[in-house]
Amino acid sequence: MGKKCCFTGYRPQKLPYLQNQFSEEYQTLYLTLTECIKAAVKLGYDYFISGFAEGVDLMAAEAVLNLKREGYDIKLEAALPAMNQTEHWEDLSRGIYYMLLDQADRRVCVDQTMDPYSCLRRDEYMVKESDLVIAVFDGQKGGTAYTVNYARKKNRNLWIIDPSDFGISKEEGLF
Repeated sequence: MGKKCCFTGYRPQKLPYLQNQFSEEYQTLYLTLTECIKAAVKLGYDYFISGFAEGVDLMAAEAVLNLKREGYDIKLEAALPAMNQTEHWEDLSRGIYYMLLDQADRRVCVDQTMDPYSCLRRDEYMVKESDLVIAVFDGQKGGTAYTVNYARKKNRNLWIIDPSDFGISKEEGLF
């Protein structure tokens, strides 16, 4: 097995265009994320971990699975904060979640049931397991900021996609 990469990014509440897959912004972010995954594969990354939250996580999982269908020799792990993660989701999001989850190569569940810190523990797990973190992040406070800072603390390579102009910045870790 080669190197591992995980994803972090916003949910639709912070990035409203994530609710419309036909919007220009959604399509541009999806293409940018896909190109980052392809670039990572060229560098030896072949194992990708998604937290399977609504928004960027599910988009990243979909991108990995689409590349896998195109013939890329890559694996997808679903890192779930808890078995009841989708309990309060709308039916459409829940359907997408289970469709993608069924295609994951591996599933890891951090907690049995959700508590206020389940997602943060899941994010820590993903960073600890990874050499590279691809983040959709523009500095807003919250879970994504926590994960980006945790990746820096753990000296992981970090590629940050700005969700407004889709520029990519790269930080080299010591991993």
